[in-house]
Amino acid sequence: MPSGCVWVCLGVSRSVGLAELNSLLRGQLSQSGQVNEALREDLCKLTTDWSKAVEEAGLREMEWQTEKEQLTGHVDRGQSRLMSIWGDVVTLRRHCHTVKTATDRDLWELRAEFSRLSSSLLSHCGSVVSLSLRPSDPTTSLHPAPRSASAPPHSSTPGPPPLSSTPGPPPLSSTLGPLFLQDLDHDQKEREREREETERELTELRSFYEAETLHLNNRISELSRTIQDQKKERQEEERKMERGMALEKKEEREKERQRNTERTLECVYQAVLKLVRLTAQIRIYRESIQTP
Repeated sequence: MPSGCVWVCLGVSRSVGLAELNSLLRGQLSQSGQVNEALREDLCKLTTDWSKAVEEAGLREMEWQTEKEQLTGHVDRGQSRLMSIWGDVVTLRRHCHTVKTATDRDLWELRAEFSRLSSSLLSHCGSVVSLSLRPSDPTTSLHPAPRSASAPPHSSTPGPPPLSSTPGPPPLSSTLGPLFLQDLDHDQKEREREREETERELTELRSFYEAETLHLNNRISELSRTIQDQKKERQEEERKMERGMALEKKEEREKERQRNTERTLECVYQAVLKLVRLTAQIRIYRESIQTP
């Protein structure tokens, strides 16, 4: 009998302990259910956010790839255009140097020709003036040669008049002087006309050279402005590329954060699985205790 009471007391105490344990486990189970529900909601929210983030990352990556391709094509076109413009500048400089060299050579040739013409004109003028101003001998041009001492005296019979009384040809200086002066005037007029033509050609060449120089300077200025514009465009493209690289780094950080979020979600999922397994074990243990 005493042993039966002891067993009854032990059974009662054991039942009370099991009831307390059951109530404690029931409270923990309800708490774990609430935690499980909260974790499930958080998991759903995180999954939704993660899906949205993945979609946004995909869209941003596509946009970035498109922008990168456009920037690469624009940079290639700008470089090819800059190289063609630089080739045009080099060709233009070579052409300017050739035109300048040819113009200088023509100007030197014209100056040399003008100097030769001036020297020839001065020499001809000097020779003509010396011929026109050379004194003539009146004894030889106006009177006959003197008679010699052995010549016979004049006879009283009429004869032909002396040579000095007959009109002779005009003197050389009086006939050739006007001709030389006319030739001199004609040559001088020819030289003047040639000099005027030379000066006109020089003026035309100078005007052409100045116009060509002005055109080349304008072209060089235009090409310089084009090069400056190309430089500005290249700087703008470099800034765009820097922004693209910054955007790429930002996307990399976003991807890293997404990977961290995925790892966190995976850890939460594993914790939830462990909690579910623990809850199942507790339920099985409680059912095993409640069964007689």
